[in-house]
Amino acid sequence: MRRVKLLQDDRINCLENYLTELYVLFNQTQHYHWNVVGSSFKDMHEFFEQQYQQLYEMIDEIAERIRAMGSFVDVSVLTLAKNSSLCQSKLTYPVDYTEMLKSILLGHIELSKLAKDIVQPCDACGDYATKHIMSEKTIFHEKSIWMINSLLTKL
Repeated sequence: MRRVKLLQDDRINCLENYLTELYVLFNQTQHYHWNVVGSSFKDMHEFFEQQYQQLYEMIDEIAERIRAMGSFVDVSVLTLAKNSSLCQSKLTYPVDYTEMLKSILLGHIELSKLAKDIVQPCDACGDYATKHIMSEKTIFHEKSIWMINSLLTKL
């Protein structure tokens, strides 16, 4: 029984770490939505909006999963600043939207890795609910990586 509790604590810690990074990416993406300029404004404004709305839904789902596993959720500004490894954007506006895309691309790459790292331990201990949730998150991040790379490709 002690081993199961340890595994659950590990999974909760992984989910809390993922949630922290997800929240930072959400904030950054919403920031870009508000500050994008240029000839591609409309398309990029809509793209960033779609992204941050999807990220917000993911935040809620992960936070609720953490609660369902018996832990409380802390995404205060202090906690985010202390625990996030994602680089906060240091872009000076106005900036070309491609720099914004490159920045969130790095976030999706990191979050994809974190999500994948959670899937296997969940499978090993029979936590199929968390495995399913994190598999879906991996799919989202991989699709976002593909889309952003496509937007950045010059013909």
